Amino acid sequence: MSGRGKTPPNAVQNQFETGQIVFSKRGRDARLPFVVLRVEGEYLYLADGRLRPAARPKKKKIMHVQRTNFISEEIRIKMQTNEDGEKKRPLLDADIRRVLSAYVSAETKDDI
Repeated sequence: MSGRGKTPPNAVQNQFETGQIVFSKRGRDARLPFVVLRVEGEYLYLADGRLRPAARPKKKKIMHVQRTNFISEEIRIKMQTNEDGEKKRPLLDADIRRVLSAYVSAETKDDI
């Protein structure tokens, strides 16, 4: 097997970052936007601030999401931890909803 056409798992994993907006491609949440809270192997932990709050993120395979090039610095900063392993600032579901709403409305304006 030559492995042509297959992307190495690490290469795919490196395409995703905390704070990045993605869209679900599969499941009952298909076509909905989410924010990446964590990347672990071939899985992403996603939240939308409503059905999937930050305290209970959705675990989804990388192959089942469509990535965007938008990364929220606000979310990234709030997800960073200090030396003690504690978050510097709390991430609120309202923060996630605000970022997703702004992204979707900006994308809608671009389509018009």
